[in-house]
Amino acid sequence: MNCIPNCHCRGPGGTGRVARLAPLAAAAAVLGIFCSGAAQQGIQIQARLIHATKEGDGSSDSRLRDIEQQLRSLFRFSSYKLVSQKSATVAPGKPQNVKLSGSPDCTVGLTLQGPPSGQATVQVQLLWNSRPILNTTVRLSRGANVILGGPPDGKGGSYMLALKWP
Repeated sequence: MNCIPNCHCRGPGGTGRVARLAPLAAAAAVLGIFCSGAAQQGIQIQARLIHATKEGDGSSDSRLRDIEQQLRSLFRFSSYKLVSQKSATVAPGKPQNVKLSGSPDCTVGLTLQGPPSGQATVQVQLLWNSRPILNTTVRLSRGANVILGGPPDGKGGSYMLALKWP
């Protein structure tokens, strides 16, 4: 066997350490490729802009059925209407802006803070008419909604942002 000086391969005086470690090194390299790919994968986040008012008959938008009870327990409005709903894939450390509405002008910035493990920590920035009005960090559990209060509508109502990791 040809040998590079001091490489410790099998042969006269060699120990075979490199030859025995080669399969482990190859497995570690393959595992590293898969793990780094998984860490770079993003998660799907659903963002919903909701308009709540004290006017109306107390009915809510049927598209909010899954969170209506949560909305009513957190806020004291009579009706809730879905203004916009969009989903985005958010990768660790890579900000993703989601335009939710043009009127009112609403964009939500989402940044995943590291790979999720049971929960996803997400930096949330809400831009209203191009001005940042909310900058916070939330923890999303798979399937659960996080609801954030937004700006007032000037008529006694308010906007809200609901985030979900489906």
